[in-house]
Amino acid sequence: MRLSSIGLLTLSLAMGVVAVVGTRTYIASQAQPAAAPTVAKAPAVPTRKVVVAADDIAFGTALTDDRLRVADWATEDIPSGTFDTMKAFGGPDPRFARVNITAGEPLLAAKVTLPGVRPTLSSVLTGNNRAVTIRVDDVLGVAGLVAPGDRVDVLLTQSYGDSKQPSVDVLLQNVKVLALNQDAAGAAGGKRDLRTVTLEVAPPMAQKLALAGKVGTLSLSLRSGDGGDEAAERFTLADLLGREANEPPAASEPDRAVNNELARALGAAVGDLAGSLPGAAAALPASLSTNSGLDGAPKGNRTIEIYHGTNKSIHKVPG
Repeated sequence: MRLSSIGLLTLSLAMGVVAVVGTRTYIASQAQPAAAPTVAKAPAVPTRKVVVAADDIAFGTALTDDRLRVADWATEDIPSGTFDTMKAFGGPDPRFARVNITAGEPLLAAKVTLPGVRPTLSSVLTGNNRAVTIRVDDVLGVAGLVAPGDRVDVLLTQSYGDSKQPSVDVLLQNVKVLALNQDAAGAAGGKRDLRTVTLEVAPPMAQKLALAGKVGTLSLSLRSGDGGDEAAERFTLADLLGREANEPPAASEPDRAVNNELARALGAAVGDLAGSLPGAAAALPASLSTNSGLDGAPKGNRTIEIYHGTNKSIHKVPG
């Protein structure tokens, strides 16, 4: 075999090997999954241990270990007055909740008492406010569904003026409920048998409530705590009926028929009495004798005045 032929054969084999190796390498590289992009890790947020409520805690509850737990809180979000360990929170005697505390909420020194000290209602009053108790029932107390911490308006129902017409005034608005009966925490869920409600008010408002309880009936209107006070006007019976206060109610057709029949009967009775008793006409008042047709007055001019309360109606007597 010639040397040139051997060289060409060797070159061809070498190129074939290179092609095969290159093809296998390419196919293997395509089959491998793409490398996942690198995600930068968020910097760790520094945390601290704080004592929190393990479940919802009502005002006046003893804060024993089973009602508490220790949780990690972001350092920058921790409010002042927290406790970092159960040992720091506890003492020889338990603390008590001064307000309602929700599950997971940090225990703050301002919201709990000192060890062994029970809370009083005066401890939850704001500034110079007063706690005033008013008497209600299930109807006047929003069907017994009001709870401590709710906001209510206080309504006064009374009678005023010479006619003693009933009226309703909005006495106080957006008042905080402190306690029901003698319970500042409120029974869990459902309707309550209300007898008294204690409200937090400013000193002048306490005087208002004390006086209003003597002159009328107080009732509550439950409201959202988000809204502000609104202008309120007195609502009277005339407003309810849609007429003027001194306007008498219109008589219905049956009422008018009854009044006319009564007037005829009374007129006949007066005439019979005057005819059967000598000198009766002279003994009657001048206005009655003139109107009734006695002493020569025409009978067609006789009238009867009928009073319904303070409302007067005049009816002619036929005959």
